[in-house]
Amino acid sequence: MAPSNYPSKSPHAGSQPPRTAPTSSPNPNSRPGSDQSPSPAPMPPSSMHRENPSPKIRKETPSGSSRNDPASSPQTRNDSPSVSPVTRKEAPVSPAPPSKPSAPAPKPPARRDTASSSISQKEASSPVQKKEPALPQHKDTPPPVAPIRKNLISLNSPSSSTPSRQLDGDRRPVVEIALFAKEGFNHEEYLMQNLANASEESIRSFLQSLKDSRSLAAEDLQENVFKNYNEFVTISKEISTLESDMQTLRGLLDDLKTASDNLVDDDDEFLLTAGKLLLLHVCIEDSAPVVPKRMTVMVSSMSDLTSVWKAQMMALWEGIEGAQKMLPYHPKRHLIRESPSFVEVNTTTNKIKHPVHIVLLNDSILIATRKKKTAANSKYKLLGDRCWSLTDITIEDMKDTSDIRNAIKITHGNEVFVYKTEKGQEKQTMLVNAKRTTDEMLARSNESRSKGRIGFTPLSNRGGFKTSASSNQPDARWLAEFTDELDVMIAQRELENAVAGVEKATAVLSQMTLPAAKMEETRKRLDERVARLSKVIVTDLGLPHITKLGVQRDVGWLERLGCLDQAKEVFLSNRTRVVRQRLSQVKTKKDPVLQVEELAMIVFTSIKNTAHWFELSFKDPKLTSSLIRWAKQEIEYFGNYYKSIVFGGEQSNFQVIADCGKIAHEQSNKLRDTGMDLGFVLEADVMPYLIETIAEHERRCLERMETIIEHDDFAAMSGEELGSTTPLSASMIAFYTVMMQFVNNICLIGSLTLYSRIVDSVAILFKAYVNRTIQVYEEKGMTDDQI
Repeated sequence: MAPSNYPSKSPHAGSQPPRTAPTSSPNPNSRPGSDQSPSPAPMPPSSMHRENPSPKIRKETPSGSSRNDPASSPQTRNDSPSVSPVTRKEAPVSPAPPSKPSAPAPKPPARRDTASSSISQKEASSPVQKKEPALPQHKDTPPPVAPIRKNLISLNSPSSSTPSRQLDGDRRPVVEIALFAKEGFNHEEYLMQNLANASEESIRSFLQSLKDSRSLAAEDLQENVFKNYNEFVTISKEISTLESDMQTLRGLLDDLKTASDNLVDDDDEFLLTAGKLLLLHVCIEDSAPVVPKRMTVMVSSMSDLTSVWKAQMMALWEGIEGAQKMLPYHPKRHLIRESPSFVEVNTTTNKIKHPVHIVLLNDSILIATRKKKTAANSKYKLLGDRCWSLTDITIEDMKDTSDIRNAIKITHGNEVFVYKTEKGQEKQTMLVNAKRTTDEMLARSNESRSKGRIGFTPLSNRGGFKTSASSNQPDARWLAEFTDELDVMIAQRELENAVAGVEKATAVLSQMTLPAAKMEETRKRLDERVARLSKVIVTDLGLPHITKLGVQRDVGWLERLGCLDQAKEVFLSNRTRVVRQRLSQVKTKKDPVLQVEELAMIVFTSIKNTAHWFELSFKDPKLTSSLIRWAKQEIEYFGNYYKSIVFGGEQSNFQVIADCGKIAHEQSNKLRDTGMDLGFVLEADVMPYLIETIAEHERRCLERMETIIEHDDFAAMSGEELGSTTPLSASMIAFYTVMMQFVNNICLIGSLTLYSRIVDSVAILFKAYVNRTIQVYEEKGMTDDQI
């Protein structure tokens, strides 16, 4: 129909040449100024396509074209159908009510595919089409205001109910991205349904759509990667910063806990110590001759100890250049531990700078570097580099990474120094000694404050010895802190350090003298951590892909924790799962011999390897019985496969039985290398089936002889093929053939165990033939010549 502000045209107007369409998409809502005469509205793109349509498009109805177009989206399907030029001429002209022109529809972005172009053209419908009374526009589905984003959805099918389109009776498949993304999508079934009867043109179109989908998916993925990259980098930096803050917080919490424990006085221990000191003070006043003797001995012992410490310091000064300036002489200063296996690491690049020699003393720590003394002897000379008091630094354990392992971090103010070693035990020993030495320094400072409060110096402290109660205090404090450290070790999977710490904690706990309630509480906390640690190791031991070294390591840890029986059960159960999984992966073969060979190789090789691993991991000979029971169980499980393959047919093949038995026997001989000869287990499991096979063969031979004797007329025949010229009957010759076949088949599976059964079967066959022949003679009344 014509615009409402134009008069209707004559019927001859249809012969006029069509109006040339502008290059850009016209705005259907644009109107001329009020002072000019109205001009006809420019035709929308859809009208221009209808003036020069293809033959196939000319045959379609408007509704059908809108429904079957695979490139149209659900939004364009709800639009009113386009009206052909003929319909515009025949429709009555109705004046349009004056209204404010609506905002122009947004111009869709340019798309690569023709489907998107058709979508954008259909969205830009003319005002005349919106006022069509046949299909009014729905108010609840407004046209899109944002440009359509180019992604994989543009290649989906129009709807799930119309997976393909019909053009001139030709079924053309379309790409359905939503269907491809579903779980359990069967591509073969999809191709059979959509491309079975498709033409070459349809297949090429479908292939091009798939290529477009792949390119759009790649662009979409690249866009998402670029979009999320900045967030990924930001989050990684935040995680790194948070990890560093957590390490610092952990060190501060340890310092706070140590300071809090040192500030708390144990009332019972304090009263006990005070009582002993008071009693000793009374004894000194009452018995004067005893005191000088005891003091002399104590002073003499202290002098010897001081001389030893002095000799240590002199050797340290001589071995390390500059150590005397850093560590001047003090009567109570002495050496705790020396470690020459550390190297200093650059905290920025994580590269090794130079080897160092760490010397831990009772009040400080000295770091010495190595330098060559002379080129002649190529010996190293130690040079003092740094020296700090233990109260001024913080020594922390560092988490292992791909670049740094077995490292410690020393923090002095704002300076951080990292030292690592190749020996994990050396690092742990250094940390334990440093922590214990620091705790003893803090304890001595607390004792010095206690002296001022009490008013006298305890004799035990003057003599250099500690009472049992005071010696338990650092150990109790260490145990309380170790449980928390053990939790961290378990979380960080530092299992070797955790097991070593548990061993040490158990030894310390057994030597402590604490109240029963406190001892029980400490032991309970330690047992909970040990159970958690054992669970982690057991889980690692139960992994199907664990190696031989991993088994030895995990079993060693569990043995040190007292969980050897649990380690044995978990190891054997894991090996059972591995054997079952490998057997289930064997595919069924037509040749039973090949299948039995593959199954036997898997089972007996796995048993052999398991026995070898068991011998290396479990040193106790008492546990070997568990291995034998496990191996017997696996052989019996293999026997089930063996019997179903070899004896599962309707009629057994003795050659197949013999070949399979030979293969199983050869594979079972592998176990002799480990000291196990378990071939009899499979033989005993298969023996009833062999006896049943012989009995079945015997029954078949009896049936054949019965048939032969029934149809024999007992006429004399030549027996030259038997090597004899004596006339024989046909049944006798057939009986000879049956017996030879029976013996040849049975000999294939014959053994000493089956010897008596084979002899019985042969005797039964002979006896049955003779008895049946005599019975037939009597029934048929044979003559003497026939007999």
